[in-house]
Amino acid sequence: MDSNGRGIWVKSQPEKGSEFGFTLAFSECDMTHAIGVKESALVPIRRVLVVEDNNVNAMVAQGFLAHLGHESVLAISCQQALELASSSGLNFDAVMLDIQLSDGSGIDLLPQLKSLFATPKVKFAAFTAQMQSEDLQLYHKVGFDTVLAKPLSLQTLIEWLGVAVALSPSAALTVPSAANNAQASVLAPMALASTAQAIDDGPLLDLTQLEQDKEVLGVNALIAMFELFSDSSAEQIASLSPAATNCDAAKLLHALKGSSASMGLIALAQLAKRLEVVPKSSADNVLELTQYQQLESCWRASIAALQQWLEPQS
Repeated sequence: MDSNGRGIWVKSQPEKGSEFGFTLAFSECDMTHAIGVKESALVPIRRVLVVEDNNVNAMVAQGFLAHLGHESVLAISCQQALELASSSGLNFDAVMLDIQLSDGSGIDLLPQLKSLFATPKVKFAAFTAQMQSEDLQLYHKVGFDTVLAKPLSLQTLIEWLGVAVALSPSAALTVPSAANNAQASVLAPMALASTAQAIDDGPLLDLTQLEQDKEVLGVNALIAMFELFSDSSAEQIASLSPAATNCDAAKLLHALKGSSASMGLIALAQLAKRLEVVPKSSADNVLELTQYQQLESCWRASIAALQQWLEPQS
């Protein structure tokens, strides 16, 4: 027998006989996700208008769409989205619409976009991290067909759009399941013991999500996303300082929450979500010093943990 109790064993009693047996260790393999992809409706290639002003979120969305065989065009503002929708040379089959954009609201933009499309068959999805029950009710009330949560799930995207028929048969399209990556998630606090504890003694990294993104987008894309996130989040953290002037803390925290979730930085995303409500109830719309220090510490630890995870991948 080995240290885990696996091996061959025998039980023997005089005049009664012997019983032989063995134990084997198997890793649980949930094939339902992969099978679900194969059984998903094969559809023509869709052209999707992605309206998103965060570079990291946009890279994930467009990377996932490309993985499914679909085309995408990015608009980083309400104005640019309206210009693309009114262009006679572009026909869109679906729209992924961020709710909080730099120059307006996705909810206000929705009816404007619908009026510009010649066909009512265009699908509209709210692409957001705001997933409270009242938010979901509002999205459906104003006319969204579905809601795609941040961080984006490949399986949810498949259920919404399907898999393009032009996908190469040799390209193995699979969706990593939680069961297949359970060990990586469990090991997160131990494998990154020096940096993986931030708030509530939880892991900094969602390793299941990172493994999925690595499989779908590739390591080079993850490194590029990390560099973008490092620069943009550093600016956000600096702007959130209590010493900063003209700070819209709630808006900055909302943006940080969404991009952190897309990067698999689960602790930072959760902390930003908790702190996001604080400035809204404050007349000054700023964080207190202790709140800012907690946020900055979590951000630094998250950056270090993700960099540590990426190094052996590349």
